[in-house]
Amino acid sequence: MRADGIGFVVACARAAAGGAPPSAPPQDWSAALDALRAHRLLPLAGRSLLDGAWPLATLDDATRRALGAELRESAARALARCHQAAELSGALQDAGVRALAYKGPALAFVAHGDASVRESVDLDVLVERRDRSTAERILHALGYRPAAMSAFERRVLFAWEGASPWWRETAEAPVELHWRACELRLPWRLSLGELFERAAGVPLAGTTIAAPAPDDALLLLAWHGTRHAWSQLEWVASWAALARRHPPDWQAIRARAGRVDGARALDIAVSVATSIGALDPLGGAGVLDAEAGWLEGLLPAVGAGWSLGRESPAVDRAAYRRFVLAALERPVNRARYVALGALLPTDRDFAWRRLPPWAAFAYPLVRILRLLARTLGIPRSDPAPPRLRPRASAAELRR
Repeated sequence: MRADGIGFVVACARAAAGGAPPSAPPQDWSAALDALRAHRLLPLAGRSLLDGAWPLATLDDATRRALGAELRESAARALARCHQAAELSGALQDAGVRALAYKGPALAFVAHGDASVRESVDLDVLVERRDRSTAERILHALGYRPAAMSAFERRVLFAWEGASPWWRETAEAPVELHWRACELRLPWRLSLGELFERAAGVPLAGTTIAAPAPDDALLLLAWHGTRHAWSQLEWVASWAALARRHPPDWQAIRARAGRVDGARALDIAVSVATSIGALDPLGGAGVLDAEAGWLEGLLPAVGAGWSLGRESPAVDRAAYRRFVLAALERPVNRARYVALGALLPTDRDFAWRRLPPWAAFAYPLVRILRLLARTLGIPRSDPAPPRLRPRASAAELRR
């Protein structure tokens, strides 16, 4: 997208977080709306565009009607996700499983005061590791199904990420079941027991579900955004809105992040939000490391990624790895990230050489061979990820 267009989208992200609204309309409304969709900002920005809350040129009637219909459909999907999250939370609670709604509609309510203004591709639920099997049985009883592979293969593929996807044909969104607060390659792991003890209640779909306390959510989301190079502007807007709506003790939260080597990643989150005006520079910026000159080289990479699309700079794997490595504070953490990144298998390794289910333990070797083949330029060494979503039976489709 052109620089003037992404500038408008960045301004919409700033305004969605509670900052100043855009001062001028984009030159190309169609491209701007597409970029808002790509960055999942349309539900947050669309209402202000329609009701004239921002001092912009009026949308033409056809665009206004189409946008209004799209926002109504988005709100209906968000409502369905709220009911889906409430159903799952209730079922887990009835079984004695403590669970936290991580991101999704719970974050929309806590950060923006409205569960309908945030698009989410899945529902993230965090449980304690000892409750993982029980939570999986509950998901199965509710009609969800895991990835289309053997149980052993699923353990190998998802164990290091600490999360696995579950689908239900009649559900608005898949569920991602987490039993770790952070993947194995990274050190940013808060105590799950502490997260559950500090949990906050969030009203959703006529009930109350548990979610991380605002301070905990700020850390978890800062690390999530940094892990993905802040490639999506909605993450920036929601993180900054959460900080504005629930102002933390920045020094205390940075000290807490530092105990798990996560202060530098928090600095990145603060800097990204402050750079677009989404966070008060006299507030969050005061937490920054006084010698944070290393940040200067990261912010342009984030901004370049916004104009290229939601997955950039992650599209350039080398640039993405450099970004994450820069966010890691100690040499031992960087060495761990590189070493485990070379060993821990992903779905692309499954797609490259599918082993018999009993041999799934050998996928780390498959990964090493695939990465070597890719380095040598061997064709088809970087296949598209396989279809993980299970195919529903006729009985399930009739539900």
